[in-house]
Amino acid sequence: MAMTVFLRDSRTGDTTPIEITETTTFSQVVNKLFPDSMGTKVAFEYEGEPISRPDMKVVSTGISGDGEIIYTASLVSEFKLGKTHLYESTDEFLPLFTEEQAKGSISHIHAITVFADQGWGNKKGRILLNVGGDYLNLTGIAEHQVETRTFDSKEQPLPDFIKRVQRGDTFRIGCVVGGGGGHQLKIQSFRCEVSYC
Repeated sequence: MAMTVFLRDSRTGDTTPIEITETTTFSQVVNKLFPDSMGTKVAFEYEGEPISRPDMKVVSTGISGDGEIIYTASLVSEFKLGKTHLYESTDEFLPLFTEEQAKGSISHIHAITVFADQGWGNKKGRILLNVGGDYLNLTGIAEHQVETRTFDSKEQPLPDFIKRVQRGDTFRIGCVVGGGGGHQLKIQSFRCEVSYC
C-alpha cells in the first residue's frame, strides 16, 4: 500500500512530498530526494527523534499520511584509507589521495586516524590537509605505539586559510613521514569527512 509523506528541509523550510510503500527505507528516500546523491549526507528526524539507521523502514517510525519528517542535507567529501605503510623518509608532503575539488565553503572537518611511526628515534610523522601550500595538521605527531587520534573542527576552530576555501578550490590530504633516515608512517586506518555549506 502506497502513501505520501512530507519531508521538510531543516534549513529552508521547503516541503517535498514523497510516495512510499511499506518497504521503503530511509536510504531509498535519500535516492528519491537526491537522485545524484554522490557526496550528499542526509540526517533525518521524526517527532524530535533522530533516525540513525539508513536501512530502517520509514513506516516503522509510525508516521501517518499527514506526518512530516525533517531532514538536513549537507555536501561532503569522504576520504578512507586502510592499512598503509609508508617508508619514504622525507620531510616533503606526500599525497595520500587525489586532489579534491571543494563542493562549497568548508564548514566542518572530522577525522579519525589509527597510526604510529617506526617505533624508535625521533617522531615526525603526521597527516595533513594541504590548501595551496598551507597545511592543517589532522593528527598531531605520530607516537611510537599505535594510537587513535580524532580531529573535530567543532572543538578546534578552522584556520583562516580553510575558511577562505570556496566552491571549485582544490585541496589534498597527504602526510609527512619525516626526513633524516629510518622514518616510517604506519597507518592502520584513516577516515575523514569534509563538510560544506
